[in-house]
Amino acid sequence: PRHTHASSCIQAEGMLGATHGGTINQKRRRVVVFIVAALLVLVSTLVLIQTDSRVERCLRVWWMRLWLPTSRCTALAGFSAVDESPIRSPLLVADHLIGYAAGKVFLEVGTRNGDISACVARFARRTISAEFEPHYCEKLRERGAGLLDVRCGDFQHLRFSDLPEVPDIFFWWPSTATLNNEAFLLHTRRQLWEMGLGAGRRVVIAFDLKYHEDVAHLPVMLARYPAHERHAVRFAEYSRHGSAFRAWGTFELVHFFMDPEQ
Repeated sequence: PRHTHASSCIQAEGMLGATHGGTINQKRRRVVVFIVAALLVLVSTLVLIQTDSRVERCLRVWWMRLWLPTSRCTALAGFSAVDESPIRSPLLVADHLIGYAAGKVFLEVGTRNGDISACVARFARRTISAEFEPHYCEKLRERGAGLLDVRCGDFQHLRFSDLPEVPDIFFWWPSTATLNNEAFLLHTRRQLWEMGLGAGRRVVIAFDLKYHEDVAHLPVMLARYPAHERHAVRFAEYSRHGSAFRAWGTFELVHFFMDPEQ
């Protein structure tokens, strides 16, 4: 009986060992299958990237959106973006502006459908839109009832003394940097200085670091107007038109101080 008992124990241990070994082998096979599948996906993706730049752009946007913040505009009740980047500046630009415009008077030049102003208006004391195109003026009035003070016409003909309050923060990202940036800045500064209201006010100009005219004009403005500070806003936005090349990247926001020269 003692011998029989010992044989039974040996047989049981052998069966347990075989079962344990089988479990390990199954886990190894699963790991191998997972690694092979991951490699196949990686190779397929690399091939697609080489043959289709749209895939590369979509993947880059997806990757950037994993670690970049989401604009607070998208969480506002009733807010819905009309335009896409790069037709307008990225929504994260609005987040940056809110930090300076909250509780103050904000003016945007060239508002288009008003995505940036409609977001900043939720935080600013007053938001003024200076829009040149009449059809956008009508859209802005419809969209911003009670939020946006729409001034339709050429910004360089706008007299700040005609406004209910003089803006504290001015912002623009024009389609033609070389034509508009300096002209708008001088128009703003001249009126503020004539009114004795330059101190503490600032002009924020956006530069898209993927747009050749912005890139070329940025150092010109920095050299001519040294009273400034620079901020970089990284962003990634999806585009319904296939994630356009400029729908992700970096905007440089330069704050030009309107304080009178000493």
